[in-house]
Amino acid sequence: PVHRQYQQWAHQRAGQQQQRLEIHQQEKRRPRRKRPDEIIVVPAPGVSYKDMYVKLRSSPRIADFQRQIGVGRRTPKDHLLLPLSRDVDSAALRDIIEEVIGDSGSVTVKTEMAEVVMTGIDNMIDEEAIKKALRTSLGKQSLVANVNLWERRDMTKRARVRLPRAEAELVKDRRLELGYTYCVVHEAPKVSGHLTRCFRCLERGHIAATCTGEDRSKRCLRCGDHTHKAS
Repeated sequence: PVHRQYQQWAHQRAGQQQQRLEIHQQEKRRPRRKRPDEIIVVPAPGVSYKDMYVKLRSSPRIADFQRQIGVGRRTPKDHLLLPLSRDVDSAALRDIIEEVIGDSGSVTVKTEMAEVVMTGIDNMIDEEAIKKALRTSLGKQSLVANVNLWERRDMTKRARVRLPRAEAELVKDRRLELGYTYCVVHEAPKVSGHLTRCFRCLERGHIAATCTGEDRSKRCLRCGDHTHKAS
């Protein structure tokens, strides 16, 4: 009886482990939900965040977007933060807000970013050519993208591009024509926090946006020389 009870317990435990494994695999396959964008309005000197909020909420130009704009909030820097719903075209709304406020302030979109990589790029390709290829692939006139491009020992180039997650998801696995090469866009591998490298000072543990160190972005990652970059 004891042996039979042990077999039943072992079988039950194996079933639970298999169930947990299946749930974990399903979660990995499930696409990650994009965080909603936010719009930051920086008032000009002499203009308050409250003035901006009242002006935007009462503008007929933004009437069609009002239901997609959440409750405005004041940031620690006295800027106006407007949370947006997931289905709003934040770039289009930003352009309209810029027209409404004019010289009374500046407008930026805060969006979730992601990174993609491309390898085997034609040596004659530069950062602007990569941005143009991405815009063409996405069918957009403008695109916010930060391109890190470096030459490898075999003379081909490798690029790591940081762009809004929505665009990164669309362009992932596509083939881009770059000069005399066709390069597949891959999602950049995830890096743990303590291994994250800052592309400004080249040290680990933080990113360029929070960097206070020396700017070494034009230097070789391996030897520190400014005449070339590591492959």
